[in-house]
Amino acid sequence: MSLREFAETRVKELLERFYKELGNVSKHHDPTAIHDLRVSIRRLAEALRALKELFPARVEVRVRGRLRRLMDLSANVRNYDIALELCTAAGISHETPQCRKMIRARKTAARQLASCATQLKKNEILSDWKKLLVVKASGKGSWRPDASVQENAARQLPEVVEEYAKAGRKVAHKKAKATKLHRFRLRTKHFRYLLDLFSPFYGDDVETMSKRLREIQSLLGEINDYATVREMMAKSSELMPLFDYLDKEQAKKVNSFLRYWKGKMDAEGQKKHWKKCLSNPVDGRGFPPKPSA
Repeated sequence: MSLREFAETRVKELLERFYKELGNVSKHHDPTAIHDLRVSIRRLAEALRALKELFPARVEVRVRGRLRRLMDLSANVRNYDIALELCTAAGISHETPQCRKMIRARKTAARQLASCATQLKKNEILSDWKKLLVVKASGKGSWRPDASVQENAARQLPEVVEEYAKAGRKVAHKKAKATKLHRFRLRTKHFRYLLDLFSPFYGDDVETMSKRLREIQSLLGEINDYATVREMMAKSSELMPLFDYLDKEQAKKVNSFLRYWKGKMDAEGQKKHWKKCLSNPVDGRGFPPKPSA
């Protein structure tokens, strides 16, 4: 299969998954529906980001821009959900003035998200975007549209491992700033979804690596959640248990990240092993892949 065929087929599948979740969230505002929408947006946006050289620039930017707007709206709802969950974990009643205020704000944010989702459904973006997201006839870039998926993956992915390992070593210490950990979380997310995109052309080793990246993304994501909640909540005597809880949990998560990175990702021989695996894709019998979270 050529990269051109693969890219167009995979993007259309991701578009259809996104459109389905868009319909769900226009009717339901619960955390599960919002999570599923965010996953579908992330997978589609990351595929377009990774393969952006293959698609017309203005079209790719336009689609990702619309996805980013929807992602921002869903993030507002999710942030309130996370903040309320952390208040519960810290032993703070949702009857406190700040929690009650957040509950009201969450309802408003959910209505805004549902309104945006409904409007996108009315605009029939699925058929429009399918027509627009067609691989260019030719173009410059590191991807080779008419070469096989395996050839492209074997040439590109090992270099991504090299760059990722270097970036990880720069932040894998206790004095790393929150902003740098956040940037590395985003880099981890990009790498993980790139691997998942090409996973049908690899075996179990790459699936293992994807799971490890998911764990790192989760740990760093929780650290980022703590920072977000601190910014959302005004310090007060009634919320001091929350801030104390966030400080303790953040220290635990940072230590967990450091142990996991050094033990699983940066252990002796790991980088060489991953580069070797990614240099040897298989024939893609698993394509198309089954949808996953």
